[in-house]
Amino acid sequence: MVLLVAGANDDLQFGPVMTDCVTRYLLGQGACEPKYAPAWQARVDGLVPKVEQTVRDLKTVMRDAGYADGDYKLVLMGYPSPIGPDFRDNPNFPGKLICGGMGYDSDTVWGRNTAVPAFERGMRKAAASTGATYLDNSRLFHGHEVCTEDPWARGLYIDLSSPASRTRTLSGSPSTPTPAGTPPSPPASPSSTPRACARRAAST
Repeated sequence: MVLLVAGANDDLQFGPVMTDCVTRYLLGQGACEPKYAPAWQARVDGLVPKVEQTVRDLKTVMRDAGYADGDYKLVLMGYPSPIGPDFRDNPNFPGKLICGGMGYDSDTVWGRNTAVPAFERGMRKAAASTGATYLDNSRLFHGHEVCTEDPWARGLYIDLSSPASRTRTLSGSPSTPTPAGTPPSPPASPSSTPRACARRAAST
């Protein structure tokens, strides 16, 4: 199986958008949904042909390496939404500052219910048009977003143990900080991680 993850930080600029949403919240500049929502679908539409070409190029590389199309399964994997509004249901919700949910509530709703699903539809279209298998991860974190009772994604945090990493970071692992706005990854869970989903995709 060949697993391809692409598109989030091309036309969509998913990471920078998340960073801007966090910055706007911290500086009291207002929700970012009104800023990005009007052109969001156009961003998705712009990245779809690029992802399609990436899939075709990857198939060409595999053919040049001696693999026929039927020798492997090419899987295009989507992205989960690390944020959502359900943190308000967390009976132990400590506050956004503590759990790292730095964003307006309305933006968490837009991100999970509109922005990520639009991206999912675009990636599904790219997979269908190129003969790739699509692995939908868009709902992987539902119920486990930042600040929920059992989070699989880490929100905004500052690592004060190392001068070199005293920056806003988002990560799924405390040992590997990543730049602010990078879509977080889930911790090692045996049944619900992207790795487990990929294994299931490979076996179907």
